[in-house]
Amino acid sequence: MLCTPCVQKSMEEHIREKTEPRCCAGVCNYQLSKYDVSCLPLKPDMLTSLLALVITKQRPQCPRCLFYIEFQTMETYEQHVKFCNPNDMIPCEYCHCLYEIYQLDEHTAYCRNIPVHERRQAFIDFIASKLKYPFTPVQVRYYIELQRQKRRTIDPHEIVDALALVERGNYWRARAQEDVTYRAQLEEYERQLGSNVKRNEELRRRYEELMADEAFKAQNCRLCPHCKRVVQHMGGCSSMVCGRNYHGGDQQSGCGKSFTWDDTKPYIPSIDTAPDKIKNSLPRPENKHRIVHKGIR
Repeated sequence: MLCTPCVQKSMEEHIREKTEPRCCAGVCNYQLSKYDVSCLPLKPDMLTSLLALVITKQRPQCPRCLFYIEFQTMETYEQHVKFCNPNDMIPCEYCHCLYEIYQLDEHTAYCRNIPVHERRQAFIDFIASKLKYPFTPVQVRYYIELQRQKRRTIDPHEIVDALALVERGNYWRARAQEDVTYRAQLEEYERQLGSNVKRNEELRRRYEELMADEAFKAQNCRLCPHCKRVVQHMGGCSSMVCGRNYHGGDQQSGCGKSFTWDDTKPYIPSIDTAPDKIKNSLPRPENKHRIVHKGIR
């Protein structure tokens, strides 16, 4: 559960970025319908802005007749639920559409005299108006014909529920594809992580060598008073020449000027902090735990 301020903050972000409202938890990618948005504890002006951003055509289900109805406003939805009486709805024996008891006789007298294709089209239109998602008439007709071929009972509720599951299956397939993408990202992250562990080990080894060298120079070396080059006194008198032994040999780079060991200044180590570890260029992908929305069929 999310608190009201969290819901409000999440929805404000959708309004600011003009994106379709989605699950406030941000982990299941569920698209909010107009009914879902209308149920949120938000101010009217914010609800109006959010409703304009809703893309999904998902309809809410009436808890009484169990059909899905076109949502306009919460008031019209509650009005439908209030006056809905499924016990008064009886299927026509010809077209299978549901009619209230007081309408059934008149409709039956009409329906028995019309062509079969008109009856079937009427049933398709009836089912299409009760679906959770807007299927095309061709899709509805195809599914109904499959039921007839399999000699199954043509029941409006069974057809509506089955088509709702079809669309729900499409949603889960999309989520499965997202999971494939997540696994690929995780594998790439772990590959980079393993590579960076090796880099960090090498970096640590070099750093320790550098610190050992700096400690040695701080203890045994000083700086040439002329060019500040690091020099080491190997023994003998204190007279020295920068860049070679005082009496010749062991030629190295240096200014070549003479001085005494007592005139030199101590060497101060230039590094006293450890280097930063190498970070992954790819952040660890978040494991998006699915959320099961209760009441959604």
